[in-house]
Parts: sequence; C-alpha cells; structure tokens
Amino acid sequence: MTTRSSLTFSFDALLRLPTPHTSCTNVVGNFIMTDKPTYPIILTDNTTGYLDLVDNGDSLTNSNALGLIKGVHKNFQAYDKDGRLWKVDKVDSNFKVNGLTKFLAYTVYNPKVKVTIGWTKIADYKLDDPKERY
Repeated sequence: MTTRSSLTFSFDALLRLPTPHTSCTNVVGNFIMTDKPTYPIILTDNTTGYLDLVDNGDSLTNSNALGLIKGVHKNFQAYDKDGRLWKVDKVDSNFKVNGLTKFLAYTVYNPKVKVTIGWTKIADYKLDDPKERY
C-alpha cells in the first residue's frame, strides 16, 4: 500500500502541473519539455539569409506545393524566447507528390498546402549568438 500511495501522490502532483499551450509535452522532474519552440521565434535560413520574427506557429503551417517539393523548410532554424535553438526535423503533408504534381508546381499550378513541422532542439543559446551570426 505504501507503493500505491506514493504512485498516487506522484500522479496527483503531475495533474497539478500547469498546462502548456502545446499539444505534446514530456514531464522530466519539475520541468515541462515541449517538442517545438516557444513563440515568438526568430526564424532563420543560413543558405538564403532569410530572417523573420514569427509570433505564432500558424504561419508555418502554410506552404505551397513547390516549397514542399523543394524542401525549403529543411534549412530553417528557430531561436525561441526561452533560449533554445531548434531545427526543422521533418515536414509532413497530405499532398501527394508525383511526376504530374511536380510538373504542375514548376509550371502553371502551385497550390497552397497545409504542412506539419517537426522540430528538434539543437542547443541552448545566449542572446549574443544570433547577434554575431546575423
């Protein structure tokens, strides 16, 4: 019974933790870890020099077929407000990529598509790091 009460206490303690605004979370000790950056973020692309301030993730769920085919998201990095540097791990979409859709995207028909971005934490950063890079 002692084991059961300690498990119940731990479970009750988890229930009292504040709920973050993300869909997937991991609880480690007293810290809540998310699987994506905390907004607002500074979004960068080292290959093109792209730099943007993104208030929320809604704008990152929209792309077009050509962007999805070329994989433009793969070079994105995000500096979040909690001092963590993230990179795009994968981009998923229900859009079917085949020879015809590629041809159309490169020529006359480039539809908007919904995407889901998966993030991976690279490292923690200090405020001076983005200043020196950009």
